Amino acid sequence: MNEDKEKKNVSVSNRFSPLESALFGIGLAFLALGVFTQDVVHMFSGVIIAGGSVALHFVKKKDWKKYWETHELMLNRQKEMQRAEKEKKDAERGQR
Repeated sequence: MNEDKEKKNVSVSNRFSPLESALFGIGLAFLALGVFTQDVVHMFSGVIIAGGSVALHFVKKKDWKKYWETHELMLNRQKEMQRAEKEKKDAERGQR
């Protein structure tokens, strides 16, 4: 239920960031300039920049929050295991 509420609160401006829009516009401008001047370098740059901005949009769309939470949980478990192993070794040294 809270997830539905959060999805409703996300505004349209947050879905499409100004950076993505600006990059896409720059890519289209380079592409148009390349077509107008028949310069392959500008056309290639325009395609790469516009494609990159679209790829950026889809990468940002993916839910990375869950990934990082899982990553932090795994790191914490690993640190706890290393600490327990160190304590075990220290206890063995103390018995000798």
